[in-house]
Amino acid sequence: MQKWIKALCVSAIAIWVIAEANAGQWEAKTPVPIAKKVPSGTELDGEIYIIGGGPCSQQGTRKNYKYNPNSDSWVLKANMPTGRGMGPVAAAVNGKIYVIGGAQSHATIVLRDNEAYNPVDNSWVSKKPMPTERYGAAVGVVNEKIYVIGGHDSTGFFAGVEEYDPANDSWTIKSPMSGGARVALTASVVEGKIYVIGGFDGTNSLPTVEEYDPAGDSWTTKTDMPTARYWLGSAVVDGKIYVIGGFDGTGWPGTNEVYDPATNSWSADTFMPTPRSHLAVVEANGKIYAIAGFDENGDPLDKNEEFTPSTGVEEIAGSEAKRMTTMEAYPNPFTQKTEIRIQRTGSRNKSDICNLTSDICIYDLAGQLVKILPITNHQLPITIMWNGKDNKGNRVSGGVYFYQLRIGNNTVIEKILLVQ
Repeated sequence: MQKWIKALCVSAIAIWVIAEANAGQWEAKTPVPIAKKVPSGTELDGEIYIIGGGPCSQQGTRKNYKYNPNSDSWVLKANMPTGRGMGPVAAAVNGKIYVIGGAQSHATIVLRDNEAYNPVDNSWVSKKPMPTERYGAAVGVVNEKIYVIGGHDSTGFFAGVEEYDPANDSWTIKSPMSGGARVALTASVVEGKIYVIGGFDGTNSLPTVEEYDPAGDSWTTKTDMPTARYWLGSAVVDGKIYVIGGFDGTGWPGTNEVYDPATNSWSADTFMPTPRSHLAVVEANGKIYAIAGFDENGDPLDKNEEFTPSTGVEEIAGSEAKRMTTMEAYPNPFTQKTEIRIQRTGSRNKSDICNLTSDICIYDLAGQLVKILPITNHQLPITIMWNGKDNKGNRVSGGVYFYQLRIGNNTVIEKILLVQ
């Protein structure tokens, strides 16, 4: 429980606005043929390859599946030479896919293997192994070079960065992450920079965001992710990084948070329908696919869910926030009851009338509606109490919840923690 409190207090309390008409949409697609967790995934020529992973960490599969988003269909391709059931990474360069690292036998055997797949002739070739064996690393491609970042080697957590040049089949050691060693992190590339997000340091799930510049071999710390988590995934659409799923140390939020490198800011988008960690998140043709994974029951999944982003998600910040209505719960965290206060930030009047178009709705991490708190008086400020019970009058379990208020065409969402 202390981890929950620390994660909530460390992350900045932010207000997110989602334009209802423009919010991103999720749609279920044809499942991957074999339920699996921690596979590698990458895009090549508009198609998605899901390679390795497995029904459990011990049984590292060699399976190589290609998904065609246009036909919503899967095809089994040539098996990878080395089975890997725990966190390999995959990257595409010049028409070939490189699968690197991973682990077998519940991570007791950690791999350096580097194998290249050629879709033209459906064949595999072994390449020079990675200098440091590891699993649960992040990967990014810049200027036709592959950067494998962080992870867990055979002895512990790893902060190192190793650059692979497919043209020369050679590896080069680069500057390690400045924020320290971590595993189960994710990375995405925007305009030649690699953004490394989240992870686990052996004690805590992390909100950490670091920018790596391959040109200068240098690191810069960026704004923390709102929801600390690991074994998550990320993908880029229109210069923004969508960070999806993961495990936060206690539960499996279906969180979908968006990082804009141009403004170094975060916003929220539509929750993933199936909360999970250990998944592959891949962009293809302007859409994002969340594939396979691991759920709260410990079961590997065959899920394939397609997310269509929009430009309608924005963060309230600076002078814009002063014109908007905000919510704040106190106490937060709470044990028995909390009061949610709604007020107009920066209003010149002591009271104001707000265009509220809904009651306050409480949702759990899975996105399920828990409680509706009616609003009968629209004179600001408004204070409404929640006693930690659902719509049936039952006490809900401890954990993170989200309370939501619709204002005109926008939705304000905040996070709250119930401690049992």
